Parts: sequence; structure tokens; C-alpha cells
Amino acid sequence: MSRVDFVKMITGMQKLSLGCILIGGLTVLAQSDRGTITGRVTDVTGASVPGASIAAVNLSTGFRYASTTNESGNYVVPQLPYGKYDFTAESTGFRRVVRKDLDIQVGQTLT
Repeated sequence: MSRVDFVKMITGMQKLSLGCILIGGLTVLAQSDRGTITGRVTDVTGASVPGASIAAVNLSTGFRYASTTNESGNYVVPQLPYGKYDFTAESTGFRRVVRKDLDIQVGQTLT
């Protein structure tokens, strides 16, 4: 193996190592100290309720996280810091639904 080939091989290995480090770093960044609430709002017949207002209020901070159901009645309230929440779902013409003291854990998706 010539010196030029050896240098090319080492340079290629360095690039590969750097790529692995960067990918590994992204994995670490993807880990979170937060949780998510997901679900679907339906009426008594099981039909979707699009446009319903969703709210999750952190009981420690009072901060309100909001979302709205899509055309299928589905919603996502992402990136909630862990803790206890009061949850409400409401839409014009429907009764308000309240769930109290939902406990969101780190990395949890509550449905």
C-alpha cells in the first residue's frame, strides 16, 4: 500500500468516525425529559369532532398547552414537561370533558 493510499484510507475512516459521532449525538438530542398526550374526540355516536379545543394545564406552573383536533378528531399535545395536568376538551354544541390530575412521566405518551 502506498503512502497516498494509506492517507486516503485514514481520511475516509476519520470521516466515517465523525459521521458516527454526529449520528450518535442526534440520538442523544432526541431523548427528552417531556411527555405527550394524544387522543381522539368523538361524539356519543362515535363520529369524529373536528376543531375541538384541547388544553392541558400544568398544575405546578399554571402554564396552558393547547391543541385542536384535526378533521379526524385526533389531537396531539406534545413536549409537556413531566408533572400533573388538568386536561379539557370542548367544542361548540358538545359538553366539556375534564380529566384531572393526569400524571405525565418522562418519555411517556398518554392516550
